[in-house]
Amino acid sequence: MKNSMALIIAAALLLLATASIAYSEEEAWKGVDETVVEKYADEHGRSAAGSLVNVEGDALLFAFLMAGVAGGFVLGYFYRDVVKRKPEEKEIKNGARKGVHAG
Repeated sequence: MKNSMALIIAAALLLLATASIAYSEEEAWKGVDETVVEKYADEHGRSAAGSLVNVEGDALLFAFLMAGVAGGFVLGYFYRDVVKRKPEEKEIKNGARKGVHAG
């Protein structure tokens, strides 16, 4: 119990440390729209169109990441219900399971 709590605290501290470093170097990390879309739009002589959802930086990517984490948690929590083999109707009527013979 103590080991798992120490591991959780260490992971949280590591996450906070990396977030603070990324925040301090904010100018060095531009969003996908600025680095990719505008570059190719300028190369082809067109102006980059504004996005439908106006967010700064990679907030939209972070939202998709969180949605994936939530979906993975739900799938992991209900894994057995999702992949469990349903007994066939014939087996239910006979009261027997496959591979088990009444003798």
